[in-house]
Amino acid sequence: MRIRAAEPADLAEILPMVDGLAQHHGDVPSVTAASLFRDLFTDPRWLHGLVAERQGKILGYAALLPLARLHHGQRGMDLHHLFVAPHHRGGGTGTALLQAALSFAKGLDCSYMTLSTHPKNAKAKAYYLAQGCFASPPAPDRFAFDLSVWLPKT
Repeated sequence: MRIRAAEPADLAEILPMVDGLAQHHGDVPSVTAASLFRDLFTDPRWLHGLVAERQGKILGYAALLPLARLHHGQRGMDLHHLFVAPHHRGGGTGTALLQAALSFAKGLDCSYMTLSTHPKNAKAKAYYLAQGCFASPPAPDRFAFDLSVWLPKT
């Protein structure tokens, strides 16, 4: 498996995953290939996309959204989406995407990365905490990584 930047040719495989994540959270997806292309590949780039790929097949994706704490002079990144296709879960794909997202953010001189989970997803909360995340109150489903101390896992 390799993690790489998303490319326009990946949209046909990413779009149903975005829909699947929305439906999983009880949302009605309205994303289109055109809106996904606009946000991932046109100037100004609104989102950064990473994909996990094996033998030309997309196993999952991560979508990252830039943030800032202007008053602290800090750049940040929000892990807006992290999704692994159901039949590829449990094999390290999500962890590889998370590590790549953290490395990507750190490479852009970000000092923090945030993410959130569904309020009832105790498994995801426990996973992120085990990966070095910490709760970011006041929201109980909001987490953050301190990239100033984060080191890639080998």
